[in-house]
Amino acid sequence: MAGLRQGGWVVYYDGACGFCRRWVRRAQRLAMRQVQWRDFHLHGGEVAHLQPDFARSAYLVIDNRVALPGFRGFRRLLLAMPLLWPLLAVAWLPGMRWLGEAAYRFLSVRYGPGKPERTA
Repeated sequence: MAGLRQGGWVVYYDGACGFCRRWVRRAQRLAMRQVQWRDFHLHGGEVAHLQPDFARSAYLVIDNRVALPGFRGFRRLLLAMPLLWPLLAVAWLPGMRWLGEAAYRFLSVRYGPGKPERTA
């Protein structure tokens, strides 16, 4: 939970992606207020020193020092979403990182930027 109390957790997402924007709106309702949400098209330069590959995934940046891409970031983000804490045990099971990253890639290819708007 390092940095969360001071607002040191920032999610950088693709603001040009309709699916991503809808997901962020929902996630904001579940996450603690200290988590900040930023469109990487507008604010990605803030973390350029961490060399994130925004073309491939969203990132959770912790204390402006650690950048966790895709599923790894969202798995850690569960710590800031008390209503979803029951999922923590599942998210950290052996093999879940591989499965979660595969699911993240599937969703980003299917619903990511340039894809038709879908309701989710």
